[in-house]
Amino acid sequence: LLDVGHTLSYAGMPDFVTPADTEKSLNFWLAARTLAAAALLSGAFLPWRISGRRWQRGWLLLASIALAGIVFYLALFVPQLFPRTFIPGQGLTRFKIGYEYFLIAAYLAAGFRFFLRYRSGEGQIAASLFAGALISAASEYLFTLYGDVTDLYNIGGHLLKVLAYGFFYRGV
Repeated sequence: LLDVGHTLSYAGMPDFVTPADTEKSLNFWLAARTLAAAALLSGAFLPWRISGRRWQRGWLLLASIALAGIVFYLALFVPQLFPRTFIPGQGLTRFKIGYEYFLIAAYLAAGFRFFLRYRSGEGQIAASLFAGALISAASEYLFTLYGDVTDLYNIGGHLLKVLAYGFFYRGV
């Protein structure tokens, strides 16, 4: 859901409730990447076989949708709560670059743990998640380098993200 918000808010897109701009799009982007990193860290460090009932999984799904709804509300109606991430003519802010490095560290931590799980015999699932986590870290690195939302670093970062999600899909 947050990636859809990112896409619909991208500068140049028609209004998505409020006018589209780079800041709005990046607010969705960072929220989506934060939740992805949290999910990967959970998958890396928590046991894979949890004896949960179906209703417990439903509550987790509902909580995820509610969290996405909160981000949508804040990004669309209270964007001033978010720190600046991009200044036209100047590029990325220190906050945006620093936050991307935080996400890189989270992806690398998850990747390292998936590597250890693979080495301990947990198989192809851990190997695919390891590859996806490393590619995600490389993707985030490219997102620290761009000066314009249409340059090669930004496009490359998005392509690596798609590749990483291919590995996540394969693993899961």
